[in-house]
Amino acid sequence: MGSARIGRGSSDPNGWFERLVAPRSLLRACVEAGAGIAVATGLRWQLGAYAALVVPFALYFPVVTWAAFTGGTLPALATTAAATGLAVWLFMPPGQPPADMALNAALFVASCGVLSVLAVGLRRSRADLRELEDLYGVVQHVALDGIVIYEAIRDGAGKVVDLRRIAMNAAAERVLGPARQLVGQSYLDSSPTVSREALFTRYVTVLETGIPAADEFMLEAGRRWFYNFATRAGGDRIAVTFRDITDTRATIEKQKFLMRELNHRVKNVLTSALSLARQTATSGTAAQYRDALTARITAMARAHDLLMTESWEGALLSDVVTQTLAPYDRVFVEGPSVAIAADLALALNMALHELATNAVKYGALSTADGHVSIRWRLADPAARRVHLAWVEEGGPTVSQPTHSGFGSRLLGRGFATANRSIDIAWHATGLVCEMTFLASDDEGDGDQAHPPGTF
Repeated sequence: MGSARIGRGSSDPNGWFERLVAPRSLLRACVEAGAGIAVATGLRWQLGAYAALVVPFALYFPVVTWAAFTGGTLPALATTAAATGLAVWLFMPPGQPPADMALNAALFVASCGVLSVLAVGLRRSRADLRELEDLYGVVQHVALDGIVIYEAIRDGAGKVVDLRRIAMNAAAERVLGPARQLVGQSYLDSSPTVSREALFTRYVTVLETGIPAADEFMLEAGRRWFYNFATRAGGDRIAVTFRDITDTRATIEKQKFLMRELNHRVKNVLTSALSLARQTATSGTAAQYRDALTARITAMARAHDLLMTESWEGALLSDVVTQTLAPYDRVFVEGPSVAIAADLALALNMALHELATNAVKYGALSTADGHVSIRWRLADPAARRVHLAWVEEGGPTVSQPTHSGFGSRLLGRGFATANRSIDIAWHATGLVCEMTFLASDDEGDGDQAHPPGTF
């Protein structure tokens, strides 16, 4: 059995025997048969009187058999006919009765027929076997799974004490190393994983019971995971296949993480929606309550859409501002490219929505001449601290409300952390809201996320 190929044997390492007995073309087979007849005839002629008692046809049997084996039926028939004619003409004992001569010739032809049938059958079987070996060799060579064949090493009492590696394919070589170095070595001495003892115990069980077994193990070199399958391969041999499943395991773990993350976020969304429903003012009509609640949930949905495009890893501050305030006119936005975390994006989205809703009802956006300016900057670049200012101008005169509504409470809760702050001032010229928070490590793609302009 070859060192790197499972299939062909190693009894013919140079291929000379395979070339010697390889099938010939019809012309070549006939030429070789003619040469064989000539050699056999010459040898029989040289024997002369020493072979007087030998059947005249004896030396032609190997020639006929060779012609049938290498050339097939037609060269075998031609060789039989030629050998019969030469033997009768040259080597029949003088004075032999014609009946005896005919009988001897008939027996020779019959014997050659039997030999030819057997030789042609063997020739076809070898051709079929060679084709199967070639096909199997190609399949196992391009197989993605590593394949290793082991043979049991037993002690004097017949107990399996180790396994000898006797063959491996190309995929196994890519993982374990060159076949020329590993074939012939024992499993326990050359296996590259610390799981060798546990795997060896399982292999012995498979060998003794004949029941296939599968498992997973980690190859410490490169920390790769493999799916391992073992089955008895006849006699004292066992076939082991293994497949790299590192990426598959990573994908499964990622899917589990995403499912947990999705479950967590769905619960948060439902909690937020219930909170909005409970705390939205109910002093107005049912239609007013519906419109207010719908607007807040829609604003939250826009923020979730934005975060979904970034796989919930965060968003650019400019994107959060522009998408949240897209339904409103006369809003001026300016600021550098700044990335923020997902939870901050949601809090800022709800805060800007509440400010915009208030501006439309009571502030700068409630009149034709009013407008809102939103500008942000890195107040402390080293600490990644961002300062954002919401400034209303051109609207009616405003004053501080006498009681705190849901919008004010929402603003406070969203920025009630150690790294965030919010300050609201009611000036005669309009409301001013200043927020500070931390940017994330991802700085975005440009120097300016949103150039000066309105939307």
